Amino acid sequence: MKIAIIGAAGMLGSSFTKLYEQEDKFDFRESDKIKLIDITKPDSIKTSLNYKYDIIINCAAYTDVDGAESGVGIMKNLDVNALAVRNLAKFCADKKIKLVHFSTDYVFGKEDGVKAQGIFKEDDIPNPINSYGMAKFAGERYIIDNLRNFLIVRTQWLYGPNGRNFVEAILNRAKLGMPLFGVDDQTGCPTFAKDLAMKVKEMIERYLEPGIWHITNSGSCNWYEFASEIVSLTYPNLGVIPVTTEFYNNKFGHGKTTAKRPKSSVLSNDKLNGKSEPMRHWKDALRDYLSER
Repeated sequence: MKIAIIGAAGMLGSSFTKLYEQEDKFDFRESDKIKLIDITKPDSIKTSLNYKYDIIINCAAYTDVDGAESGVGIMKNLDVNALAVRNLAKFCADKKIKLVHFSTDYVFGKEDGVKAQGIFKEDDIPNPINSYGMAKFAGERYIIDNLRNFLIVRTQWLYGPNGRNFVEAILNRAKLGMPLFGVDDQTGCPTFAKDLAMKVKEMIERYLEPGIWHITNSGSCNWYEFASEIVSLTYPNLGVIPVTTEFYNNKFGHGKTTAKRPKSSVLSNDKLNGKSEPMRHWKDALRDYLSER
């Protein structure tokens, strides 16, 4: 099996790379570990991916949710999260390559007509409320319209090494003795990048059916509860202040446009749990991450 990982130096991509490097059946040649590729340009895809791959795992994404609402971030978001995905989908269709792509809970969001508890399954109709979610949903549609052999994995609140994330932001503020705030009116599920990579790797190896899958650690919480758990495990003498989204944006937005976010966008793992062992609880995953960093 020949696999290409796009975005291999990032948080999720490096988790995949580490997993595959640990297996003897995969041969990582030093000269092939990192190649430059611009997936917004079809010619760059053809040049960089000129090997006969069986699977492409696309971990590349523009993830500045607020930045996607204004300025240069508008086009970066569209280029990377939508148009580049179209380029990859067409390339994979032409070369008969399986594409594994990662999407987001933010393809959901509008409350009109959706279930009150905000727990979404794979076949629920996306209805994004911010530019980031709209672009990611467009990327999903490009894959579905061009490919049959694909995995679209929706996840949320991702953290891990080699990337900016909420866990590291809280730890940095705690280390500096800065006040700690946690939004208490947005609910989701923290997901450890290593756990996500391990589960997707298992899905690939078991040839689970193509389509959309929701994969997060189990359980749910709000950002305040997440921050409180981080602090209790690392700086137990410190506390976290619960605040609303409006308060947080006014305090830290610095006059910039901030994206709307759903009050609840928990992704149901029921489909996955019917095919595989359930993902461990987010608190257990967090403890492991903190012990490994």
